[in-house]
Amino acid sequence: MNLRTLAEIAGIIAVIIAFLQYSEIEPNALDKIPELYKAAVSKDIEAIEIKPLDEKYADKNNPLYFQYKAAIAIPGSSSKSSAISKVVKVALEVKDFEIAIAAAKEISGSSSKTAELRKIVNVALATEGSAGFAVVAAELIPGSSSKTSALNKIVEFYDEQYLNSRPAKELSSFEKYKLIYAFSDSPTYVNLSADEAKKFTEDWLKNRDYQSFALFKEYFIFADSPSNLNMSSEEAVRFSFQWLENYTKEEFDIYSETFIFADSPSGMSMSTGEAMAFSLNKVVEFRSKAAANKSSNADAESAGS
Repeated sequence: MNLRTLAEIAGIIAVIIAFLQYSEIEPNALDKIPELYKAAVSKDIEAIEIKPLDEKYADKNNPLYFQYKAAIAIPGSSSKSSAISKVVKVALEVKDFEIAIAAAKEISGSSSKTAELRKIVNVALATEGSAGFAVVAAELIPGSSSKTSALNKIVEFYDEQYLNSRPAKELSSFEKYKLIYAFSDSPTYVNLSADEAKKFTEDWLKNRDYQSFALFKEYFIFADSPSNLNMSSEEAVRFSFQWLENYTKEEFDIYSETFIFADSPSGMSMSTGEAMAFSLNKVVEFRSKAAANKSSNADAESAGS
């Protein structure tokens, strides 16, 4: 894939960079968006029409703007972060993504900044006409793992948009090709080279159906996600093929639901390895019970005849 900077994708990005004043951060979010969706993402970024806050609130009579200015002026790092988090909360409630982003950018702690920016990504994606703000917020997230997680959500959003744009008919062969290629080529997913992605796509369509690809993708996203198994792309691919070939969708649902509970600090607080073993054991138990029930039903039918 030819990677292009944000500024090369759309001229409006220069305005975003100037507004947010984050020239120290190399723009790279759109580089990680599959080519299939870049035109839609660029359009959504242009549609948000970001302006500098001092220009947007020239009359200076907006209470949220005053709250923002007061919060970023606080000298203490901890107190400042707390005040900014409150600004972000209120800004998201009223869907003022410009103030939310500008405020979150001022948090000095990486963990706190990431948490607030990820909130902005989630709310922006759930708000009609605001997906462009999600890309801007993702751009500012420090740390590649957290940024990748946010970008995965953005790509999933455009996946769904693409599929929902043609609900009246079956996807054409070429549309299926494009979706599989975008998944295998995307840096937020499998991240293959163009030639490798082409081979992956053509091999898949030759040997498997599109329905199995949808399952494979679901398994991969779970395995690859930093909040779940946090595997590398290569490990997630192996995991996904293993589950696709050896387990049912129902068994995967049991595994993933159990893992999330076992891994969570609010659940069983296990290590990732412990949670994986525990979850797989639950799948084995489910299989054993299902086999026993099937055998019991067969015996009952045999006795009845």
